[in-house]
Amino acid sequence: MSYNMIRGLIITLGIFTVIAALAVQNQILAFGLVILLSLAAMITLYLNMETIIDVDHTSPRFALLKKLSVAGFIYFILCVVAALLAIGGVLSPQGSEWIAPILICIFMVGFGNLSPKVPYNKFLGLRLPWTLLDEQTWIVAHRMLGYLSLPLSFIYIALVPYVNDVKLLTFCIFVVLWIGLSALISGVFYIRKFFPHRK
Repeated sequence: MSYNMIRGLIITLGIFTVIAALAVQNQILAFGLVILLSLAAMITLYLNMETIIDVDHTSPRFALLKKLSVAGFIYFILCVVAALLAIGGVLSPQGSEWIAPILICIFMVGFGNLSPKVPYNKFLGLRLPWTLLDEQTWIVAHRMLGYLSLPLSFIYIALVPYVNDVKLLTFCIFVVLWIGLSALISGVFYIRKFFPHRK
């Protein structure tokens, strides 16, 4: 398949995943469809990585992207298993409350450790308008993800037992501080690089 066909297929699978999650009334069916469509998108990306990612296929950077794709697949399976254990009542209520924070910390530490090494590409990583337009900005964004991941993970886990709204804490740590700060700092870098006279 060509680059455009593969890219279109991945985007289409993503759109149908969102539709399944929001529009299908039967929760079990919706859960199953989300899993199948997400797996299909990840497998499509992995099998066609040499076609769609503009990185030397013999380089260590491309090998890292392949490993990152496999790690994402394993992490997704881990999340599905954890969700099934919680839904099935296998875990205690206290154990169920800790599943999401632990999985989020695993993702933050794991991806944060690898993110400074992730080569500039359009499929894996922090894909923002400014990071996709400039490789140096991409590097800044992913270095920030790496620098922030470990301290924010420690803060997050330390605060979980003491807050009433874990979802709000998760949003603040994961979205606002980890992704938000990385996006903001890389955005400022991009503006200063390409618009040096803008106040």
